[in-house]
Amino acid sequence: MANVVLGVTSSIAIYKSADLLRLLVKKKWNVKVVMTPNAKNLISPQLFSSLGAEGVYWDLFMSETTGKIETHVSLSKWGDCLVIAPCTANTLSKISLGIADNLLTSLVLCFEPKRVIVAPAMHTQMYFSSVIQEHIRKLVSTGMVVVGPEEGDLASGDCGVGRLANIEEIYSSLERVIDVEKIL
Repeated sequence: MANVVLGVTSSIAIYKSADLLRLLVKKKWNVKVVMTPNAKNLISPQLFSSLGAEGVYWDLFMSETTGKIETHVSLSKWGDCLVIAPCTANTLSKISLGIADNLLTSLVLCFEPKRVIVAPAMHTQMYFSSVIQEHIRKLVSTGMVVVGPEEGDLASGDCGVGRLANIEEIYSSLERVIDVEKIL
């Protein structure tokens, strides 16, 4: 089975990352979760542990859920793929610019771009801003896979593009990335 690192950022769509974790565990994939510090303000790391994550990390050096030291380097060696779902405009921009100021953004720099999947989730106006569109083009040009977002109801009450992609679509992207890696 594949080893997947699930990156989680502080989007209102964070609850869907729990559904993605549940699906990966059901498919017998090994999953470790890396949260941004602000993601912990929206959801407890213990939720991911209770859903079957092999570890939940947010500090650059240690997991409070496992007590084991894990670094961005060791997590990248363990993982076959990194999927960031949801990925906020903030994290997406940091990744594009190579800013590594937390465990997740540091981890991205250790992964080959073709093994990274980014699933943006943000308000329509943010998503279509010229800055974010430029960052997305840059990520795609490096070989990263960008999944979504999709159109629908947003947390603001508006309707538009910006919702996190369907969990099944993200899972399909993971399968394609992992299969390509096995072939290579």
